[in-house]
Amino acid sequence: MESKKKNAFVDTLKRRLKPSLPKHFVAIDFDSRFVRIVHARRTGTSTRIDTLYSNPMPEDLDIDNAQAVGKFLGLTLKDFSKNAKTSLGRCGVMMSVPRQKAILKPLTLPPGTNRDEMASMVRFQVEKDLPFAPEDSVIDFTVTSHLDLAEQSLGPDETAGVSVLAGAVSSDVVAHYQEIAHAAGIKLRRLGLRPYANLKCVDACVRRSEEELILSVHITSDETEINVLKGNSLAFCRSALVDVPVGTPDQQAHSVDSVVREIVRSVHSYSSAQHQGEISAVLIAGGTGIETSVLQRVAAKLKIQCEALSPATAMDLPTQGGASAYAATIGLAIAHQGQALPFDFLNPKQPPVQRDVKKIRIAMIASAAIALFVGIAVARGYYIGQLEDTLAVHKAEEEKYKKATKGHTSLSRRRKNVDTWLKARKIWPDHLGLISQLAPSCEDLYIRSSFKTDRKGTITFKAYAKGRPILDEFKDKLDAAGYNPQSKGSGPSDRGDYTHSEEITLTVKPGMEIDLTEHKYIPRPADDDSAKLLRSPHRSSSYRGSSPGGSSSSGSSRYRPGSGGSRR
Repeated sequence: MESKKKNAFVDTLKRRLKPSLPKHFVAIDFDSRFVRIVHARRTGTSTRIDTLYSNPMPEDLDIDNAQAVGKFLGLTLKDFSKNAKTSLGRCGVMMSVPRQKAILKPLTLPPGTNRDEMASMVRFQVEKDLPFAPEDSVIDFTVTSHLDLAEQSLGPDETAGVSVLAGAVSSDVVAHYQEIAHAAGIKLRRLGLRPYANLKCVDACVRRSEEELILSVHITSDETEINVLKGNSLAFCRSALVDVPVGTPDQQAHSVDSVVREIVRSVHSYSSAQHQGEISAVLIAGGTGIETSVLQRVAAKLKIQCEALSPATAMDLPTQGGASAYAATIGLAIAHQGQALPFDFLNPKQPPVQRDVKKIRIAMIASAAIALFVGIAVARGYYIGQLEDTLAVHKAEEEKYKKATKGHTSLSRRRKNVDTWLKARKIWPDHLGLISQLAPSCEDLYIRSSFKTDRKGTITFKAYAKGRPILDEFKDKLDAAGYNPQSKGSGPSDRGDYTHSEEITLTVKPGMEIDLTEHKYIPRPADDDSAKLLRSPHRSSSYRGSSPGGSSSSGSSRYRPGSGGSRR
């Protein structure tokens, strides 16, 4: 009694949530070798299958290329419509997702879970176990007893929860089938799950009890779907990726071995995990040419009754030959009437939208607030525009003022530079005068006129001397005066008797005091001709004596700091 109530609830749920299709509809299934089409129509409370049609895929067609598959499907549908003398313009179109592209997860919801809460609860539990992002997934579910281990451990006073089988596919999978339909020029109405389509076909062909376990095997060119059916549920479902080539039985022997091995492995796996009884029969469907060999091998290994699924005989279909290959397509078609497939990834079950008066009022208040905000923004924009116009006028006046006061600004900048120079207390003439007083006689040492100063407070010059001791004595005096002399470029000189040259850099420390009265100048000799000896053979260079501000190469004195008078 409880089982009947649950089934009635499931049927009501499906009828309410599944969208309806037109009276005439087409079910399509394909693999890498064939496109299979079933044209059906509703007749009262049942479905009548009018035509079965298939078309081999081109050998160079990439089944993963949605555009290419869609174009070939469009041409196939045109040929089918022409041969069957049927217009497919207003037909509803259904397809199904293979098992290998879907993720199935059994769940147990709390007892008495409300139907309106199921979609949100299923999504919440499934999203954390998906191998792809939740926002990139499509999740649907059905109320069924799939691998229901929870009921086996219930106590006498415990109530069983609601068993749910959730299915999820990537959004890219749904988009792939939609792109195929668009390229074929058709409108896709439903996108089911192939294992459940096979279950519907088995139900239409075989009578079985609620507790009987049936192993259903559907062999395609690309994969083999292995399902254990119990009642109207999938108790076990998996996909084995086995390619079945076109060829002789010898060429297909390897594929037969692989399929048989996967079937036996699945039966043992299910039996060891579930302990829910023995599988009573095996039904094998497909159109690859290896079905008979697989059937014989499985019967010999499992010692179970094995039969080939024959929809044409059981359902009195118009085409008697090869209908077994249409198992999934036929199941997809007959499930349209009354009990549609429990999974539809094109129209998954969603939580119902409930009207919340409080939220509506909040939305109206928010709309009014937005309108007020827009009005304030417009007024503010007008006010800001007026301010910008006023600002432009003031900027024009400022430019005129800058042009009028340009001379004053330049004078102020010069005054600032002078103040900075004075605060630094670097009186370069005093320092040059002190260096001149500390230098030995020009008969022993000459300093070039190319003195260099910089803002860091350094003085750089080049000195020529008649011997290294003279240079060292000169640098000792500079060091004693606080200049911390640094040398570079030291070496021999080709300037006559002045055999040594050196570039000297002095550091003028901030606040360094200069007293020129403590030192005296060494007078220049009357017969001084040392400048002529220093003259370069390549160009006439100007030199001064040991005083940086002293005489030029002709002996005239430009600067004589202190009270020493003429140095040389």
